[in-house]
Amino acid sequence: MSKVIVKRDTQSWIAQTYISFGLALVLAATAVLNLNGQGLERVLVAVCLFFLLFATFTVSKTIRDNQFEQVDTNSWKGMVWIGFAIALALSAWSVYRMEIEFWHKGAIISSSLFLLSSAFTLSKTIRDKADADLIENRENHTS
Repeated sequence: MSKVIVKRDTQSWIAQTYISFGLALVLAATAVLNLNGQGLERVLVAVCLFFLLFATFTVSKTIRDNQFEQVDTNSWKGMVWIGFAIALALSAWSVYRMEIEFWHKGAIISSSLFLLSSAFTLSKTIRDKADADLIENRENHTS
């Protein structure tokens, strides 16, 4: 009887993904809090950014769930992608319409992109661990 061992991410990679996501979240929040616009404009940008963040996690999960076979309906997958596109468009629009300096718009856009990228990476890292745990548990309990 041999024990199944699944290749896993290193602890340094896992730490880096969590640190990256936390840093991206702090940078995006700092950029929004330091906007020179009206309070409602800052709230709009913050809400759009959170909408985009949650849509990013949903897209990531949907892609991964359907990686090997379709488990979600086409309607669900369509709504997930439409929601992501709307969140991205609203976020871009909210920053575009603000009357702030160009460099500040750049700071918000770059911190938002960093947040999106780190959210996808964190989601993948968490899911990889869950998949590895599932495979090891299934194989080691059936052997």
